[in-house]
Amino acid sequence: MKSIPRIANTFLIAGSYAITHIPNCCMVKILSLFALVKISKKHREKNQMANRKILETAASEKNGFFSPNHFIENQNEWENVRFGRSTMQYSGCEIMAVYNALLDLGNEMTAQSLAELISEFERKGAAMRGKWGCSPQSIRKYFVRRGYQVTMTTSSHPDIINALGENSHSVIITAYNDRNDIRDMIHTITITKDSLGSYVLHNAYKQTDGQYTAYSKNNTLKCLWDTIGVISQGQAAPICIIGIR
Repeated sequence: MKSIPRIANTFLIAGSYAITHIPNCCMVKILSLFALVKISKKHREKNQMANRKILETAASEKNGFFSPNHFIENQNEWENVRFGRSTMQYSGCEIMAVYNALLDLGNEMTAQSLAELISEFERKGAAMRGKWGCSPQSIRKYFVRRGYQVTMTTSSHPDIINALGENSHSVIITAYNDRNDIRDMIHTITITKDSLGSYVLHNAYKQTDGQYTAYSKNNTLKCLWDTIGVISQGQAAPICIIGIR
């Protein structure tokens, strides 16, 4: 009997390896299928009302977890903000990435606009009623609806990825935290450019200290492929990259 847990763990590891090595285009389609499971209008409205109150309260506090018109870098502090049947702390990284990209693109972002943004993705794009975040295709469609020029790729070729970065104002990347183990989950971040043209990661999870933060403000990341190499200390692998301008 003692060997059963080891056997089960071996199958789990093997399954994790297999999932993270299916084609990226297939993973994007799988996440889109999971987004077909809808969140009821009643639940969306209840969440939006609660979220707006929580976010407005946080925005009014000196050290609140949310500051309007500032990049979100602290996902681990969002346990009280609802997203579908989950929370923004657990599965809200895609919405935070959209928020950060909108801010980088020059939009005014308030507590009300964020509450509405969450509700929008609850209506269109929430995977497994929010428990699996949002599908990459829903992010692409959101920016298209708003009139932005959007380029999306599931390629892992450095030249294609670098060209997308060069031709985009803001970039949203969905990636495996560990290319060999799906148990480390998927994370989505925004990448912006500083005044010198170097790339900066926002709400990027640093495994060394277990925190979400903005980092790589060292003016050395001049291409998008190298920037992806910073995620999860080099263990990440991109699934989908969306360039917006």
